[in-house]
Amino acid sequence: MIARLCLLAVLVLLPGGCESSTEPVADVPAGLSVTLNDVIVARVTGATVEGGIHVHFGEYSGLFVVDILNGRGQPMTPDADHYLEVAVGDLGLVSFVPSAQGAFRGEFEMYGEGETTLTFRLMREGSAVPEWTSPPLDLVVVAC
Repeated sequence: MIARLCLLAVLVLLPGGCESSTEPVADVPAGLSVTLNDVIVARVTGATVEGGIHVHFGEYSGLFVVDILNGRGQPMTPDADHYLEVAVGDLGLVSFVPSAQGAFRGEFEMYGEGETTLTFRLMREGSAVPEWTSPPLDLVVVAC
């Protein structure tokens, strides 16, 4: 009888006492989306990359907007001391020019045709360690 009561107490108390460790977190960066003219051209969720960036050499690239996504895939607003850093695989091909220092939007300056990768890093002022780093995204520069 006592063993049954103990088992019943464990079954009743255990589910309510623990949070699910598999539920995505809403306030932690876990991905990003890259938008051009209100169209998502690339999206990263975890280690999965969908899409890529395609620009035309000799033309204005357009203003790309980067939204940081939380663990649930929803856009989140980074703190004011966060900034975006973009690492380009081949700096001889293209560079990312933010609209303002560390801004979450910018354009590409192209120097030739070809393919490279971009890695986005969410940084915090005063720290050299990224709070989140994307897997590489493909960027293709083609002639018009």
